[in-house]
Amino acid sequence: IPFYSYERSRGDTDHNVISLRDDMLRPHTYPHSEFWKELDTNTFTIPHQPFNSVLWKTNDREHRPLMEIYQGFRGHTCESDATNGLAHDNEVGFIASSDHLSTGMSFACVWAEKPTRESIFSALKARRTFAAMDKTVLRVTCGEHWMGEKFEVTSTPSLNIYAHLPTGVTITKLQAYIDGIPDETRFESDKIGLYQYSLDSSLKGKHTIFIRVTESNGKFAWSSPMWITVRQ
Repeated sequence: IPFYSYERSRGDTDHNVISLRDDMLRPHTYPHSEFWKELDTNTFTIPHQPFNSVLWKTNDREHRPLMEIYQGFRGHTCESDATNGLAHDNEVGFIASSDHLSTGMSFACVWAEKPTRESIFSALKARRTFAAMDKTVLRVTCGEHWMGEKFEVTSTPSLNIYAHLPTGVTITKLQAYIDGIPDETRFESDKIGLYQYSLDSSLKGKHTIFIRVTESNGKFAWSSPMWITVRQ
């Protein structure tokens, strides 16, 4: 299902433009922050590797809901860029994507209600996405909340994780990144592919959490973050 899209190339970090409109093609001669002012709710942008230091100096949650955490062509994982952006109050979900001749080496995955252009577009904007280097299925929820959501709870929550890997591939490590710090000590599994992660009961206030799956073939998958505020 195609979108109207193109790469808006600039020296200060390229962005891929995704739109439901056919009239959003623009020159790359002026900054993304100015371009964002021209957009309505039917267009958004995704920063495209390689990144540089100016990426997170501008922020638009409405028109930059996602980022590329892995790129197949360069074989580059940019978790440090992701955690840096999240630490600077950018609310971005994660995808992986290809460039040039790397098609099929990375996947931008989205959970949508219907296989339609509008439904997929809405799910992308809602950050209901995960990034994968393989044909992996990943879903992370917290009660009724999905990965990509921002919400509050009054007691220490648990995350429910479903991970389905290709035939012959197993999980070698499952980690929760809490405010950029990985933890793999609090997981439990009742069934194949189903896991639960219990947050530390001392964790209060606002925190950003995402899940990374390490596979036996050396590949990874990442859930989009959740922004969870635990009220005392």
